[in-house]
Amino acid sequence: LLPLEGDRVLVLGGGKSVRIFDLERRREDLRFPLRETLPCAASLRADGMALAVLGVRGVFELWELPRRRVQLRRDLSAMGRARAMILTADGRPLVGFVDGTLRLLDREARVAEWERRASDSEQESVELLVSLAGGTRALSAAADGTVTLWSLPDGKPTQRFKAGGPVNSASLQGNRLLLGLRLGRLEVWNLASGERELQLASRGGPQTHACWAGPGLALEGGTLGRVSLLELEGAKERWGEATGHLGSVDALSFDPEGQSLLAIGTTSLRLWDPGSGRQLNLLTLGLALRVALGGGGVAVTWGLDDLPAAGKPLRGSFKRWTLSKQGMGLGQPGALSLADPDRFTLSADGAWLAFNDQRRKATLVVDTKRGEVKAELQVPRAGELALSPKGDLLAVQDGEGLQVFDVPGGERLHALRADLVRAMRFLPTDPPLLALTKHFGSVLIVDPRAAKAVGRIDVAESSELSALAGTPDGRRLVTALEDGPLELWDLPAKRRLARFDLGDEHDVVSSLAIAPDGRSLAVGTGRGRILIFPIDR
Repeated sequence: LLPLEGDRVLVLGGGKSVRIFDLERRREDLRFPLRETLPCAASLRADGMALAVLGVRGVFELWELPRRRVQLRRDLSAMGRARAMILTADGRPLVGFVDGTLRLLDREARVAEWERRASDSEQESVELLVSLAGGTRALSAAADGTVTLWSLPDGKPTQRFKAGGPVNSASLQGNRLLLGLRLGRLEVWNLASGERELQLASRGGPQTHACWAGPGLALEGGTLGRVSLLELEGAKERWGEATGHLGSVDALSFDPEGQSLLAIGTTSLRLWDPGSGRQLNLLTLGLALRVALGGGGVAVTWGLDDLPAAGKPLRGSFKRWTLSKQGMGLGQPGALSLADPDRFTLSADGAWLAFNDQRRKATLVVDTKRGEVKAELQVPRAGELALSPKGDLLAVQDGEGLQVFDVPGGERLHALRADLVRAMRFLPTDPPLLALTKHFGSVLIVDPRAAKAVGRIDVAESSELSALAGTPDGRRLVTALEDGPLELWDLPAKRRLARFDLGDEHDVVSSLAIAPDGRSLAVGTGRGRILIFPIDR
């Protein structure tokens, strides 16, 4: 959201468009169709006459607002994967990349005039860029919580400090900086002294966003769907309101017989009848920050048992859930209490959980029934993970490619060269094959034990693939484009069999699952919908 003059607000997201709403009249004033890509960042030029938009595929566009036409379009993907962007006071784009670099581009967005690092640590992605003082200053936040203030356009760092975790939002009022943190916290920093003044729990839960709403007042909300106005000094809530937001469908899984479908969202675990669309059961997850689904109605979550008081460390716990038509059960694996586990993935039977432990700088494999660590693997800069259906193989993306581990032995089998991996998934074949997306629009099929590629499909020339799912016979693959439809592929023939549309131009795919008999495809969307498509004809 970007505030504009005259009680108007610019809305970024929800499909390939940027919209401007008149809040007083409660109507949409303008809409800009973005034909090339889904937007991930936007910035208004200081004179208010132009809008810069950065797409998820790295396409930068500069729009003239009065005429609603594109003045400049540039593909930045050759520089790396862009994640955040703002405009300086004189209209030059400042872009943050997933490799942790900040680059100030010339007005034509062709070359970088300078490059800086957003964190002292290597490979810490730039998660947030905020324009300050009319574009003469900027704030950057890296994935490790490093916050840096910059003077523009010279790019000199004027202040740097470490917040209490990854930062979702930043709002400045005088010398006081209000931060909303991913792990359900609010922090206030005094920039004059460089000290943290306040730290308190969000009433809205994890993934907190916050902004100043007056002297000492903050408006904040999170994934629990509650928006609150807080008096920060006494942590007193003036008012709070539930928005009714259900969130996206983060993961889907069929039971072994294909008779029920398990869906996990922002705050709940739900069991559905895929034939009738009737909800069979519901379990509220509370403050779950990481979730993963396996087959047979098994889910594992990591989250907070309660929001801690200000000044107290965040401590999380793992929980193993089962959800069936007959009832619900809960078992909690041993005393695993980690700072912030990342990249959850479960084996097909739900018996094994793999994740990156940011505290230990390692990738762990855990027996979910006993709560015991089966393997601890040292993988620098570990990213995406995939477990084979039986849990005996683990594929880990690192900074240079892909590593394959034998889980029972805890040994690395192979290291494979691969471009930036966006998504990867083991196919339910025997022996298991691994499908992974390369940087732009292609899917590579790999035999992980032989360390060689056995197939490739070129899905699109300039689109990012966001999700994959394979049929049990290993012959068909479903791909989801981040800014487009779903496609069903014949792997041996490398031929597209069908294309599926979500029926809503403002919705995107967030999860996929294929029924055990290979005849149905379940699709979860960012707007909380579940769609079932036949794929056997």
